[in-house]
Amino acid sequence: MKLSKKIFSNWPSKLISVIIALVIWIYTTTNASSVVNFPGKIIIEPRNIQGGLVALLDNDSVSIKIRSDSIALKDISTDNFKAFVDLSGLSSGTYEKDVTVTSANSNIQIIDRDPRVVTVKIEPIVTKTVPVRVKFEAKAADGFSAIEKTISPPEVEVQGPESEIKLANEAVATIKLSGENNNFTKVASLSAFSADGEQLKDIKFYPSEVSVDVVVDKTAGTKTVSIKPVFQGNLADGYAISSVTIDPETALISGSANTIAQTKYIETKLIDISGLNQTKTITISLNIPSGIVLEDKTNLVKVTLTISQVEAVENFSIKVNPVNLSADQRIISIAPPSIQATIAGSRDLLDSINSDLLSVDIDLTNRKNSTFSIPYSKTINGLPGSLSVISFSPETISVQLGNK
Repeated sequence: MKLSKKIFSNWPSKLISVIIALVIWIYTTTNASSVVNFPGKIIIEPRNIQGGLVALLDNDSVSIKIRSDSIALKDISTDNFKAFVDLSGLSSGTYEKDVTVTSANSNIQIIDRDPRVVTVKIEPIVTKTVPVRVKFEAKAADGFSAIEKTISPPEVEVQGPESEIKLANEAVATIKLSGENNNFTKVASLSAFSADGEQLKDIKFYPSEVSVDVVVDKTAGTKTVSIKPVFQGNLADGYAISSVTIDPETALISGSANTIAQTKYIETKLIDISGLNQTKTITISLNIPSGIVLEDKTNLVKVTLTISQVEAVENFSIKVNPVNLSADQRIISIAPPSIQATIAGSRDLLDSINSDLLSVDIDLTNRKNSTFSIPYSKTINGLPGSLSVISFSPETISVQLGNK
């Protein structure tokens, strides 16, 4: 009895003490801080960059570890955080910069971030004008092919980091086909790609869209054509291309009867060989002409250049040969009518060359009546395969076309 009296004596006060202890335990448990890896990625913002410059980061986002109470953790989103690199006072160049992450919620503490440091490349912002090319994806109706009739505007300005603008030689307007069998007009957004097919994501276009009038015509079926590599630049002094191999060597194409008939080969995008002094394999995309549909699954080819030292060199004047001129057009002028090529090889073989039998092609497929500059094929027709071309001059030919 005495023990029970002690236990139950003054029980209201004891009950209140138990309740208070329970409340304190619940509060402490629910508000205890936790260290967790935040599941989202925080975009890193370049700050305080000088005018006329742009920053390229090797990592554009950061992961973070945070400490917070469980109540605050419930409502956390990426909007609670800011990540940035401070570029105050920096000019063009490459830098290693610390990543700073801040929280808008005072109850959230940043414990760590990954990466802590990023590589920042600062470049001038450059602008230039490039032509617009239409790229068709998927297919028109069975038995039909699509070709652009007009592009408005035919040229646009591209603006972005100097390194990317150098790689952007055209703006690509992509039009997705879905079984069309009649002419149509489409407004298409623009993109730019490097020669190996990688998209240049930091480029802006002015205007950002173009209007394309598309003609849908009956197709003439398919045709297999050869692939020709197109080079720019000069090899290192004393070296020459001794052989070129292409994988694959041909492409399967389709298009209208007229377009298919005019297309003898498909050229690659420009391959820069400047300063090369050793054998190299390059993956490069094809330069698909207007109105041609590539039936193969990929438009990338591998070009292997075997580079060797030369025995003897000689300069030759080589005539320009226009090909694929429309039947209702005429050539008003070509300037210059011939190009200069430096050719390397054995002395006996160089002495045996008849330059009157050599030529380089300029492809006039789908060219409109106007005056324009056009690159020529760097494959010299009639040149013995054991000879190598070291350099060409000039890089382009000026052509004026008109009606017959």
